[in-house]
Amino acid sequence: MVCDIRPIVDDDAPIVADTFYQHLFRNGNDAPPDIRDAAYGLHLATEKLRERGRPFASWVPYVHFGI
Repeated sequence: MVCDIRPIVDDDAPIVADTFYQHLFRNGNDAPPDIRDAAYGLHLATEKLRERGRPFASWVPYVHFGI
C-alpha cells in the first residue's frame, strides 16, 4: 500500500485557520476558548472548504487528534 501524502494548499490554510479560530474565540475575550470545541471548529473549517468546491485532497489533510 502506497501512502500519497499531499501538502496543505497555501490558499486553503488561511480559510481553515480563520474559521477555526473564529469558532474558538466566538465569545470574544470574555472567557478562554473551550478546548472541547476544537474538533467542531475544525469540522466547520473543512466544511467551508467543501462548500467552496475544494476537492477532497484539499481538505482531508486537516485532522484533529485529542479531546
